[in-house]
Amino acid sequence: MSGWRASWRLALRIGRRDVLKAKGRSALIVVMVGVPVLLTTLLTIVVASDDVSQEEGLPSQLGQAQASLMFAGSAVRQSPNGDQTSGSGRELRLASSRAAAERLLGVRLSSGASDDQGVARIGDRGYSVSLRGIDTRQRITRGMYVVDAGRAPRSTGEILVNHALESDGARLGARIRLLDRSFTVVGVGRPAASRRGGGDAAGVVLPDDLVRPGRDESTTFLVGGRPVTWEILKKLNRLGFLVTSREVTENGITAAQQREVERALGPSSGTDAAARAVLVIVATSVMIEVVLLACPAFAVGVRRQRRELALLAASGAAPRQLRRVVLGQAAVLGLGASLAGALAGLGLGALVVRLGPTLVPQLSLGPLDVVWRSVALAVLLGTVAAVAAAYVPALQASRQDVATVLAGRRGETRTRAGWPVLGLLVAVTGVAVCFTWGTRMGGETIVAGSTLAVVVGFVLMTPALVGLVGRLGTRLPLPLRIA
Repeated sequence: MSGWRASWRLALRIGRRDVLKAKGRSALIVVMVGVPVLLTTLLTIVVASDDVSQEEGLPSQLGQAQASLMFAGSAVRQSPNGDQTSGSGRELRLASSRAAAERLLGVRLSSGASDDQGVARIGDRGYSVSLRGIDTRQRITRGMYVVDAGRAPRSTGEILVNHALESDGARLGARIRLLDRSFTVVGVGRPAASRRGGGDAAGVVLPDDLVRPGRDESTTFLVGGRPVTWEILKKLNRLGFLVTSREVTENGITAAQQREVERALGPSSGTDAAARAVLVIVATSVMIEVVLLACPAFAVGVRRQRRELALLAASGAAPRQLRRVVLGQAAVLGLGASLAGALAGLGLGALVVRLGPTLVPQLSLGPLDVVWRSVALAVLLGTVAAVAAAYVPALQASRQDVATVLAGRRGETRTRAGWPVLGLLVAVTGVAVCFTWGTRMGGETIVAGSTLAVVVGFVLMTPALVGLVGRLGTRLPLPLRIA
């Protein structure tokens, strides 16, 4: 074991020396390995930031409250995050359920936020507006909106507009026409939504301004006081309320309680499975791209090192030691390039999430969210792919004839007869699997694997295809032969 470690330590030292010696070629390989890792890191950050979790959305949903209650009309059962529900069918009355909930919680229920859409008339122009009805006079709603200038609405007929509407003429003190009524702009700010950018212009009014005949409204209440635990949440479910609890969202439930939920509602949705499938596809793409880009560069590097490697062999180095010299150089380059690509991807991802919605108003993103597991996977895959790309050149370097190389002759390179046949079989199998099993539900992983098989198959066929083109080229016109 100590000899194995010493051999790899020496190979890595030689690899580091060769990297610094051939700076141009090393920089090219760093770009080839680092750019796919950078793009992968950037993609995972943007996707993760686009998916706003329930915990990230709590401030805009609850403000200072411990929970929000939406009356469903019958007894219900729900998952902790409320994405799965089932009702009993027995109809309940809001008044009696509300009174029972207040006795259970020991506090009065406050009105929560309600949402609506409308067209605001500013002068002779109309703008689509997303409205939130928030009782800004109550302390419990603080945090559900942000005031940048002026104040929040305190009476009906007042509105707080966002900066988009302000730039279109809805300045402080201006009168705008909305929901067939006239409103006075008393503040500039925004609802404290988790997302930034995208969607229509937004405004905040009192809930009374959203009450209109014929509008189907759901009744939502805010709960202050003590935390609403999972056991209290289940009792509120029996009273007909769907509950979003700060305590349950932030701290979760026990494994036994989760098993109870799954027995009642079934397993949760396949979000985790879909996320894993995306990771598999991303990982496969990184491997394919790095191997295809970096393998020729390593092959050129080995060609330039032929004499140096031949001298090592003449000095007594075994073939496996020659392979380790080439692979050590690939490991040093791969790790360095992957780390640099990941760091650049993190910085660029943070800029996109921070400045993207400002520069491109149609873009909607939530808070910055870095999936460190995906970043680490991209770095690992970039390093492994670089070593894999150098394996064939390393194998060729360990098999070269020392006397031929030291004499200055290149020797002959032959293609094994079985490789093209094997490559054709692998490629055909990959295509067949992709269009059969890959088309089924949850076949993302199979598609990723079959794509990799197709690429590997064509790589194995490449020497034979190049030879075939060369033989056919003698019959082509001069411009095509040159091409």
